[in-house]
Amino acid sequence: MKTINKMKINIEYVDSFLAKHGYLVKCLNGCSDCCYDYFYASLPEFFMSLQALSEMPYNLDYFYNKSLKTEAYFKKYLNNELDRLSFKAPFLLANQVVDFSEGEYINYPKLPACIFLTNGRCSIYKYRPNTCRKYGTTVTCEYIQNNDYQEDDFTNYHLYPLYENTRMLDQANVKPTAYPLWYYYSQFLKPEFRSYVFSKLNDLVID
Repeated sequence: MKTINKMKINIEYVDSFLAKHGYLVKCLNGCSDCCYDYFYASLPEFFMSLQALSEMPYNLDYFYNKSLKTEAYFKKYLNNELDRLSFKAPFLLANQVVDFSEGEYINYPKLPACIFLTNGRCSIYKYRPNTCRKYGTTVTCEYIQNNDYQEDDFTNYHLYPLYENTRMLDQANVKPTAYPLWYYYSQFLKPEFRSYVFSKLNDLVID
């Protein structure tokens, strides 16, 4: 079974588990505050987001250009963080979080919105990254004050497929460095790289 198909099955399993046991809650109407958080996503989650876009009418340049605007913001206000994200020094990311695969995040003030937030809604909601999927369900949302299940063994056992998704492309037990989604798009979706990236995506989808 190809990587993307397996990831989809894992997501469907977790969503079913969350719904069956009453973890799911509704976000407050019009609230998208968590879409301004700064968090890392795995390489498989990047490819999943790209696959989600390919299943709908979309203009890739729209999201690519949004990523460039976010990159410009970082160059102006958070250039040190942009240096840490550089492919020349990915090891410096280890100073920021402990385990990227679990979608740890850092909050900087006044960040641009996630590039997938369009008209107040997520463009890739069905296949959003782990951090987004857990927030407000098994991780407490500051507004709705739902229960926090981060230390609950039963919950984490059934969330394991999400963590498995982040490791789908690992080789020789070496975890690939994770980045914010906007960074993947600003770097990997440059016109000169697109054919290569989509050929890799095709390899992950087609048997």
